[in-house]
Amino acid sequence: MRIISFMNVSNLNNLSTDSGYKFYDILADEFISSGHEFIFVGPAPLRCTKAGFIPFDFGSNKYEFRFNFNIEIVSAIIGSADPDIIMVNQVELVPHFCICLEVLGNITARVVTYAHYIPFSLDQQGFLHADSSLNARGLNEVIKHAFFSGMEMAELVFLHSTFARDYIVISAQQTGRKVDLHKFVIVPPPRDENLYVDFPVVSDNREILYNHRLYEHYGAEYLVQLIPSLTAIGANITILDILGSRTAKRRALDHSPDILRARLKSYSDVRVIENGAFGFEYRSIIQGTRFALAPMRPNCTWSMSCIDCMAMGKPVLAPDIAWFREFIPVELLFSDGEEASEIAYRLLYDDVFYKEMALACSLRTRHLSSNTIARLFIKEFLKLKENIHADRVT
Repeated sequence: MRIISFMNVSNLNNLSTDSGYKFYDILADEFISSGHEFIFVGPAPLRCTKAGFIPFDFGSNKYEFRFNFNIEIVSAIIGSADPDIIMVNQVELVPHFCICLEVLGNITARVVTYAHYIPFSLDQQGFLHADSSLNARGLNEVIKHAFFSGMEMAELVFLHSTFARDYIVISAQQTGRKVDLHKFVIVPPPRDENLYVDFPVVSDNREILYNHRLYEHYGAEYLVQLIPSLTAIGANITILDILGSRTAKRRALDHSPDILRARLKSYSDVRVIENGAFGFEYRSIIQGTRFALAPMRPNCTWSMSCIDCMAMGKPVLAPDIAWFREFIPVELLFSDGEEASEIAYRLLYDDVFYKEMALACSLRTRHLSSNTIARLFIKEFLKLKENIHADRVT
């Protein structure tokens, strides 16, 4: 089976911090080891040298990623590769890939997509609102309908979590769009095996790690509000900021990381590591922290940064919302700042509670091995490939 994946990379200067790039870098080796071909189409090759690579530029910002498309070039790539499976990582672009197949005529590949980011939001009462980070000139309405069109035209829609499925279904109902639940397949991203430990190591310190993007819509403002209460109980906070090297174009579209970074640096008990950390350094920082803090993201369908910490046996303190409610141990969920401080205090000073939570978090990543997740994808791909052969026979 030949699989081709088309993917934009938002953090081209820091590939190790781009969750989508890491996702395919982890899975490519598993796909190939299982006897399948894998071709990656994007702006930079994977570290997996066995994977095929075709350079392609989807643009330089979040709007271009969703609307920039060259049918002639993409059709030529698909025609040359003759894949069985086309995996589109920007849901909004799925109709464009279907046009390419129609133009080619003789390609029987199946188009699937991964809804890794939901471009709209639901409030606490369950009412649909525009995603403020994707609403320049009112564009969110167009993006929202492009998203649903992509899901309608894809033959399979992979989702991170049950929360993602329910969120999309509720939003579709309010938008007047139909979704085919039979197309939805829940397959979480794999853990990074380089960040996995069988037995959690207790860190006897007061370090709290925040390793998420400092966007306003990622909840960084809430982090600023929490800091005084956390430092008041003796905590030191380390922030891995992967957005320091954004291009001028990306900065122009969203200044919030620059503003929030400056505010965070004003605290004496907060250490900001700009441009993030990679490889051994990243692992060492996680290993040296007491526990991690999740972002306040109401539409979060998954967090690879949280999984990185949990895989290393680090408890993750999280808001009682979104995917966190589905995956994080209930003892670590908070509903307000006061409850967050109470749980944080227990994690810092109650070693019995800390060890229980460290083990609970570690156990929740046991089923996320790269081999297990790759097999789930392959299983679904092979079902579609069988349909390809059936079509050729008929």
